[in-house]
Amino acid sequence: MNRAARLMSCGAGGQILVSSTAAPLISDYELEPLGEHWLMDLRTPDRVSQVVADGLDTDFPPIRSLHVVPNNLPGVFERLVGRDYDAEQLAAVLAEHSLVTVVGVGGIGKTRLALDVATS
Repeated sequence: MNRAARLMSCGAGGQILVSSTAAPLISDYELEPLGEHWLMDLRTPDRVSQVVADGLDTDFPPIRSLHVVPNNLPGVFERLVGRDYDAEQLAAVLAEHSLVTVVGVGGIGKTRLALDVATS
C-alpha cells in the first residue's frame, strides 16, 4: 500500500503509473518505461512505467519523484520531522542569496536540513 501511495503521488491527473512489481502482471496494455525513480520513504529506486492505451492521454510532465533532476546529493530515506519552519526560513534566505552558511553545534541536523531544502 505504501509503494502504491508513493507512486500515485508522483503522477499527474489522468496518468496511470505502474511499478516494477505490477508491470509483469499487465499484458493487455503497452507500458512506456519512465526510468528508475526514488519514491519517498522507500530505500531503493523503482522502475516506473506509464500505461499507454487508446483513449488515454500520453503527454504528461515528468513524474515528481525525489530525484527528478539528477544531482550529486546523497540519498535521503526518511522525512525531516519538526523542522518545517527552519526549512522554510532557509529556502527564503536561499531565494535572496546564492550562498548561505548554516551554523550550529555538531549533531543538530544542519546537513540534513540543507539536504532537505536542496531536494525540495
